[in-house]
Amino acid sequence: MFLNAKNYSETPNQTLLIVYENSERYTLTTETTGPFTDYHIIHDRKADTRYKVPYGNAFPYVIYENELFIADRFNVANSSEALEANYETFTLSKSNK
Repeated sequence: MFLNAKNYSETPNQTLLIVYENSERYTLTTETTGPFTDYHIIHDRKADTRYKVPYGNAFPYVIYENELFIADRFNVANSSEALEANYETFTLSKSNK
């Protein structure tokens, strides 16, 4: 399973986002209203596209081979939980800007 490989790129906020591709391409920010988190935004700087992930979804979010994976449970990276989790998958933009 890709989450146990420990070969993913370091990202500034690795507790929330794991990138197996170019870690320079993606950033993760948090949108808040006062003290409350509304959602996370994954910004694909190469395609100049932003993806909203509603707060409350399990993290870390994983980007692998142009797809975003969101597990059904928290903290699956580098644990046996990675094999047992179910993942919601979204295809990301393939822009070559």
